[in-house]
Amino acid sequence: MKQATTLVRRTAAILLAAWLTLTLLSSCGGTAPPAGIHTTRVVSSFDIGELGNNLYTSYFSVIYRYNRASGEFSRACLDPECGGTCPLESGYCRVVHIGDGRLYFFAWMIHERDLPCRYGYQDLVTGEITVLAEVPQEEADEGTPVFVYDGMMYYTRKTLKEEAERDGSYTAEDWVKHLCRVPVDGGEEERLRSAPGEIFFMIADGYYITYSAAEGILSYDRDFRDRTALLSFAQQDLRIQSQPQYLDGKLYCTIASGADPRPYLYSLDLATGEMTKLFDTPAYYNFQLTDDAIWYLDYDVRVMYKPEGWDEMTEEEQDEISLSYCPHGTTLYTCDPDGKNARAVYTNETLEFYESFTVIDGVLYGWMRNFDDETHTWGKPFFGKIDLASGTITPATPTES
Repeated sequence: MKQATTLVRRTAAILLAAWLTLTLLSSCGGTAPPAGIHTTRVVSSFDIGELGNNLYTSYFSVIYRYNRASGEFSRACLDPECGGTCPLESGYCRVVHIGDGRLYFFAWMIHERDLPCRYGYQDLVTGEITVLAEVPQEEADEGTPVFVYDGMMYYTRKTLKEEAERDGSYTAEDWVKHLCRVPVDGGEEERLRSAPGEIFFMIADGYYITYSAAEGILSYDRDFRDRTALLSFAQQDLRIQSQPQYLDGKLYCTIASGADPRPYLYSLDLATGEMTKLFDTPAYYNFQLTDDAIWYLDYDVRVMYKPEGWDEMTEEEQDEISLSYCPHGTTLYTCDPDGKNARAVYTNETLEFYESFTVIDGVLYGWMRNFDDETHTWGKPFFGKIDLASGTITPATPTES
């Protein structure tokens, strides 16, 4: 275990420690959280985490902190001398989980810098960063979900087979994928099982769920010895189109089929194995589950602008022009977790929901970008909020350049 200690002003640390203590005691005791403090039961591998009034998210190589009360937006790293070299800023960083006063993260490092993939956490009181596991770049299983549950951090990695030729030119068959975990308070990596094509799908509430295209959705015991097949997608010609979200014993994700390649929202009851299509309207994969609702965009890939004379052009002429697309429709909807009471809550013709988002007390928070009708180009993604009642968009206020 390696540690990188950050410098934090003593006064700020004391105030933050006191506030975190109040928040954590409120969430563990039965006393209601203080006014304005938001908590959630949803488990997700989407890149947004909540603690009190703070949201934690990332854009490419930096993890940020956004204060819902003040609108301030700053880097999560608290070391003023970091210079972009810590694990929160020096790779493809993502927020995994917020709990026990910690921000858990992974950083799939930038390949040109020949850095390892790192899994760890930031102490939100002191700012100290602890790396729990390092995986060499060539062994990192980039793009797969990571979870924290019951004192363990779960991730996948791969290793070369013993019989593979060690000349540096390897094929996919030369590697073995492993389901792994490491204690969040420090310890050795445990390789639970070798699992070709299998990834962690959801770890929550005593459920240990994995997924592979060949075998579908599988449920394990804690030691990953006994398993049960919950759903075989290959037999039904189904394909998962989104990372899952979990609430009260059910998984939620978008699924497409060979007969209809458009994604639809489904829930899967983990106790019974029953899969339910929530409604008959296609939904964009980037939906968000909250404690009492689902927030989703209609599925409608749109061309934002066509140059004059487009329809008269030949295919060769059209191929030379790069059109701007939006991968979803213009309207945000909400419904109950069972798919009922669906209704439109917000429409915008030029806005793209660029990355993950969440909704708290009627306000959407997330990454977005605008299409400029004059220049016919997309603007730079920004983090901000949308008051869904008024439609007002408020970009976050950076506290540093």
